[in-house]
Amino acid sequence: MTKDLRGIASWLSVNKLTLNVLKTDFMVIGSRQKVASLEGEINLSLFYIELERVNAIFKMPSIRQKVTRNLNILKKVRPVLKVENLIDIYRSIIEPYTSHIVVLFGTL
Repeated sequence: MTKDLRGIASWLSVNKLTLNVLKTDFMVIGSRQKVASLEGEINLSLFYIELERVNAIFKMPSIRQKVTRNLNILKKVRPVLKVENLIDIYRSIIEPYTSHIVVLFGTL
């Protein structure tokens, strides 16, 4: 996982993007059995800063509410706009909430 994290940091750097490591946490995703079978603590760090392991993502309900609200807006304007315009609206009011979420799935 550390190798993947370094790869992400490298990609961000190449693309002139930054990662605020102080605001970065990680979560282990898998079946209860596989997560429970992990031996020992998982320690991840980047730029010599230890990342905190969390059990839940707290921002998800807020993001879900915003996306739902914006989907309702899109639904209301759908009958009067062309598909191209709907796509533009989607990209401006919904996609920003989902495009910055990066989820890495690996086998445990």
